[in-house]
Amino acid sequence: MISYFQQLDLFQSFRRFPLSSVMAIIATVLAITIISTDGDVGSEMAPIVSLMVVSYFFFLGGIVSRLIGESRESATSEFVSMSVFGAVAVLVFILLPDDYDLLNTKLFRFPFFFFGIAAMLHLIIAYVPFISRGSDGDFWEYNRKAFIRIVESGFFSGVLYLAILLAMVALDKLFGVEFEGRVYGYVAVSVFGIFNSIYFLSKFPALDYDDQVERPLSAFLVFTQFLLIPITVIYMIILYAYGIKILLDGELPRGWIGHLSLWFSVIGVFTYLLNYLNPRFSNRTFVRQFIKYFFIVLIVPAILLMISLFRRISDYGVTEERYALAMIASWLVLVIFLYGILRWRSLKWLPISLSALVAFGLFAGPWGIFGATLNSQQGRLYDMMHPIGLLDGDGEPVDSVLINIHNQLRYLDERSDMTFINDWIKSPISLNNEEIKQDTSNYQLIADHFNIPDQYQYNYGSEYQNFSIQGRGDFSESIEGYLHMNVFDVPPHIEKDDDAARLQFGKFYVSYLGTEYAMDLDKHVMQWMSTQSSMDDWQTVPVTLGAYNGELYFSELSGERYIKSDSISIHHARGFILIK
Repeated sequence: MISYFQQLDLFQSFRRFPLSSVMAIIATVLAITIISTDGDVGSEMAPIVSLMVVSYFFFLGGIVSRLIGESRESATSEFVSMSVFGAVAVLVFILLPDDYDLLNTKLFRFPFFFFGIAAMLHLIIAYVPFISRGSDGDFWEYNRKAFIRIVESGFFSGVLYLAILLAMVALDKLFGVEFEGRVYGYVAVSVFGIFNSIYFLSKFPALDYDDQVERPLSAFLVFTQFLLIPITVIYMIILYAYGIKILLDGELPRGWIGHLSLWFSVIGVFTYLLNYLNPRFSNRTFVRQFIKYFFIVLIVPAILLMISLFRRISDYGVTEERYALAMIASWLVLVIFLYGILRWRSLKWLPISLSALVAFGLFAGPWGIFGATLNSQQGRLYDMMHPIGLLDGDGEPVDSVLINIHNQLRYLDERSDMTFINDWIKSPISLNNEEIKQDTSNYQLIADHFNIPDQYQYNYGSEYQNFSIQGRGDFSESIEGYLHMNVFDVPPHIEKDDDAARLQFGKFYVSYLGTEYAMDLDKHVMQWMSTQSSMDDWQTVPVTLGAYNGELYFSELSGERYIKSDSISIHHARGFILIK
């Protein structure tokens, strides 16, 4: 077994990247611990989740520190870098949420920070060894090999996971060895957390500064030249055709064109990087032409993206998604100017500029992704409330305005503590602390303060609202004095006959002694939704079945409430009927 691992050279990971290798194992063990709780990551498990996040960041930080030490040929530089990452890791752990079940501002921002910091660290790994030394050939060769190792380690890990999975299925089917569902999760995180990471680190490309570029494998040349370039050209043709259509029709582009422009730009830049030095090994003219003119061709998609963003932001304000798209659009304008017009040849400025832009978006305060979004959306809310006199207690706004105001309140409640609202009114609203688990959200308190009726508080801007009513599992009821008890369970989205009940076109029907009775539950569901008591008790409805009376007990009831008609469509019903 030892000789097998030595042949794979997995120990090279611990020799070259000891900190990152250990962090990969720690993060995997923490992930297994979380899986063992069936995903219950409340306040008790929050430190485990936070440690796993920090371990992942430290895993990337260990790679960066090692590369800094190797590029500078200085153990001191590596130690200083590692110390900085350690201090930052402690700070990140302190700032992470205390309860991952709470929908507070800190938790809402967590995914943005996580993926933003992870993207920034990956970009740093791509260029940090070449900040002060090395040629474009060295930079390209290093990143080409790193890309191949990522694909290689992912493929091997996938094959290993499937092999183990098939073995577990075989043991289950042939020998009756049953595995809990969480065991499959243990295997997945172990393979991709430990094996994938250790294998990748063991094959991580060495730093060479000799400007020598090896001839890539034929598979790499085929993939980059005959797959990526044609795909990029197809996107380009579609976008340019749409640009011509805009000029002929004289209308602004629709919102989705921004996403198409974005993906063309991302795939195009990726294709450009992978093909940058391929002309040295290929006599394909189209590859040279692609490298020469790509950033000039990128002008039209960048313009379409910016026009689409301008249209959406003008109508609906800044959101996190639009801010991110605006950052990418700004970066595209920058690289078009540098590489398309000025004809820069230094590739490393592509990831350097992009990582700097990501850092700005995350940490620029009022100009960053969260500050800009809040300022924009708060302004939109004020512009909705002030003209109709709602802030002064005057006016009678129409339904559509109240719906928009309530949607805006819900949107901002996920992103802030809502205290800004008290700066607009004379009598402050007593708002809840977002760090404390609470039954009433701040947007509901604010809606109640401005006397926005319940019907608007439950209208989330759509034509319908989903509802789900569930009762306690420990319910018991005496059946003394009743003649019959019929149990019903009508599955969701399936209309079928049942001994006790059935659904047809979303309506609820009860059968008894060969006769079927239609049940009108609209007013009952509306009441349960308005009182928000549906999660505490089984809901009871008195019914009359011909000469008999009874009660419907619902343990589960779900469906849709249509806003305009105020009607109910039932998808799933479960419970029993007592008849006397």
